[in-house]
Amino acid sequence: SPTLPCCGCSVEAMVGCLPDGCLLERLFPASHSRAPRRVRTEFQTVHSSAATVLKRLPSLIPIAEEQRKVIYLVRHAEALHNVQEHLAQSEAKRLGGDEAQMEKARKSVLHNPAFLDASLSQSGQHQVRAASHQFETLLSQTHYPKPEIIFVSPLERTLQ
Repeated sequence: SPTLPCCGCSVEAMVGCLPDGCLLERLFPASHSRAPRRVRTEFQTVHSSAATVLKRLPSLIPIAEEQRKVIYLVRHAEALHNVQEHLAQSEAKRLGGDEAQMEKARKSVLHNPAFLDASLSQSGQHQVRAASHQFETLLSQTHYPKPEIIFVSPLERTLQ
């Protein structure tokens, strides 16, 4: 059968060859040389078998569209702790604080145990209603499928 100029591999085995030389030659220099082959080595048998399998591979793989899944990622809306973080940052800025002091003020709010499982703020509840409407519109006016399964955090703000 015809051979490739880069390494002398048969055309059936060209899957392992690259334009700048044979990948197999670089990986297995002792068993895959450019010298004429008189004895079929174990490596050559595997090399040839792999090429045969790779040729048949497209017929073994289901149509990609049948396997496609759409993942919708949704973040929770504004929660009470987000409001308090913003207020703390604004206050630190008003008092002449720099970025580091504003960040420290923001983080200090998170030490409040009430915010471990904070509810949505009033604004966050409006954001959820708007997002719900937008998602329904997306599903009704496009080809995107309805979710098959939903994963959600047990935190209150994600369940509201």
